[in-house]
Amino acid sequence: MILAIFLLFISVFLESIIPNLIREFIPFFMIVAIIIISSFKIENKKAYTTIFIFGVCYDLLYTNLIIFHGFLFILLFYMCKIILKNSKNFFFMIFTYYLLIAIYCLIMFLFTMIYSNTNYIYLFIIIFKSLFINSIHFIITYVLFIGINCLIRNRNKKRSY
Repeated sequence: MILAIFLLFISVFLESIIPNLIREFIPFFMIVAIIIISSFKIENKKAYTTIFIFGVCYDLLYTNLIIFHGFLFILLFYMCKIILKNSKNFFFMIFTYYLLIAIYCLIMFLFTMIYSNTNYIYLFIIIFKSLFINSIHFIITYVLFIGINCLIRNRNKKRSY
């Protein structure tokens, strides 16, 4: 659970730093964290509450929507759990990552369309520009945190290498 909280904290922190360094970049680092956390063996109630708390923190830091992202991240985590179930296949996780990005962008586009006039063409152009960097981030984070999680579980089982 500590590893999941650390991953969520890093994701929220990177959401503010990376767009300042790279112009016209939309980070999807929280979605990466949600997918990786769904592969951890964590009690569902703890995972849902942790993701909700970090979603509310994300709202307070970046969007001023109070609890919208808390519920949205819970929805994405639930959908990720349903899609992945027992599958730990890397390519299936990448497919789930792209699917969750599409769902997230669709929900955010519909939400912003209610309150303002938005240009959906510009939104899709920015998403496709930032998809490559987000994919690289997903691969690096997946390899790093799944490897760390395996090391921790093997150390807890007292196996020798």
